[in-house]
Amino acid sequence: LSGPTEGAAAPIPMENVYVADLEVSANAMANFSIFAPGIARSRFERLEISGATTAGLSIGYGWCNYVEACRFSGNEIGLHTYNSANNIDVVDSIFEGNTGVGYYISGGAQINVEGCVIEGNGGPGIVVMGAIGVQVASNYFEANNGYQGREYVYMRPALDNTTAPVIKITSDIVLNGAPSFHDGNSDYKHWVRPSRAMANASCPSLQHT
Repeated sequence: LSGPTEGAAAPIPMENVYVADLEVSANAMANFSIFAPGIARSRFERLEISGATTAGLSIGYGWCNYVEACRFSGNEIGLHTYNSANNIDVVDSIFEGNTGVGYYISGGAQINVEGCVIEGNGGPGIVVMGAIGVQVASNYFEANNGYQGREYVYMRPALDNTTAPVIKITSDIVLNGAPSFHDGNSDYKHWVRPSRAMANASCPSLQHT
């Protein structure tokens, strides 16, 4: 989902898209169940998203997008936002049984994750890398990252010394693990199963140097 492109880095966002009340499965045959490299002022509601080998829902360059009451399961990454995906609300959703990270935030500003269940993912529940103004509030975390105790992880950008990323975490419930942080410069592959490492040339946005 995107409008005409001005080059791979900055597609012209498609606006006012509404996707709701669907089961969308890549059936382990496609990188994404829903791929939206450029989108704005749009809503994703009450979706069952599964089976993607890269990310169930991928949201790139754009702003003012809303994800509500969706379930992400059986993907490599449940939800991936990247490339200046700004002003994202992810609320009342379930991230469960993905083989890697539940929600991977790679860049962007003003991202709110609230009222979600994030449980039983192979990697950390949430990874934040290079984003500004992230709020994680009133979520339930359990048994992520193979019960190894990393429920959510923040990593500062490897090569960016010009910004001051901020993440605020409040009122979360964590069971069978501990909220923990790693502020190194590796990407999330450090925490996923080795057989699922994501050096995927077809999705450069998931690669960090």
